[in-house]
Amino acid sequence: MNEEACIGSISEIFDGDEPHRPMGCVAQAWSVAEVTRVVLKYPQLREILESTVAPPAVAV
Repeated sequence: MNEEACIGSISEIFDGDEPHRPMGCVAQAWSVAEVTRVVLKYPQLREILESTVAPPAVAV
């Protein structure tokens, strides 16, 4: 997905069919807000997400 969207953010919408390509705005605030809301509502998701998401790059 990083080749088609904005690294470090979430696109506005995704295609419903595989391969679920990102579409619309490449960095949409309400998309990030919804994922944040769900993670805060269901704390058990944090462990799952942390184990599947690569750590952020460190600036040199």
